[in-house]
Amino acid sequence: MRPYQDRNLAMLTLPQLPPVNLPSNVKEAVGLIDVIWLEPGSGGKVSAFEVEKRTSIYWGILRLEDLARSIPGCAGLYLVAPVHGEKEVMAQLAEPAFRADLVDIPFAYISLDDV
Repeated sequence: MRPYQDRNLAMLTLPQLPPVNLPSNVKEAVGLIDVIWLEPGSGGKVSAFEVEKRTSIYWGILRLEDLARSIPGCAGLYLVAPVHGEKEVMAQLAEPAFRADLVDIPFAYISLDDV
């Protein structure tokens, strides 16, 4: 793993989510998100990165939405996918089920090549 500011990021990670008051099905879904950043000490200002290389982009969007709806004040939610997956991401986000639901969520796509 590459260091950041002379520190290994693995040394800053938690083995599991800190206790949060979420329904068990939401906690299970959120626990599958690849990277969740929490503000130290408060758990507020959450950012999350869901990397979709092999699994469905649809389910990745749902996991991020579950997180946003369950922990108010999310700072940013990012779906990371290969460049060739950008069209699928945009198509999923244009679906009526997501179009209205995600309008108030800070959601963005990042190309895997840019990470």
